[in-house]
Amino acid sequence: FGSRDAKAVLERVNRRYAYLGKWIYDGGVRAGYVEHSTPPWGGEAIVWTCDRCFEFIFREERSRHEQLAIMELFMGMVTRQIAEFAPEGGAPALTQEQFRTSFGAYSPPHAEDFA
Repeated sequence: FGSRDAKAVLERVNRRYAYLGKWIYDGGVRAGYVEHSTPPWGGEAIVWTCDRCFEFIFREERSRHEQLAIMELFMGMVTRQIAEFAPEGGAPALTQEQFRTSFGAYSPPHAEDFA
């Protein structure tokens, strides 16, 4: 995580997270998981929040039990926040194919930056 102090690394992370956030948001809207009124930065906020959680878990030496407890707490927080923007009656049940079709391929531009 400390390598993000380097400007070039941070620029790559920012590009990657912006793309991933848009992919999550657009796919969520197409799938009917979130309302169109959901903030367009919602997907990117999820990506950054997940990143910070991951950093928090591994920044210090923690037991596997502690790591899992933190992840469960975090996932509950994200799930509750996502539910705030779900359509009335909840998100639709989708088949795997419907899910893939809604979200499309994950193929960020400049993928070589992330290899």
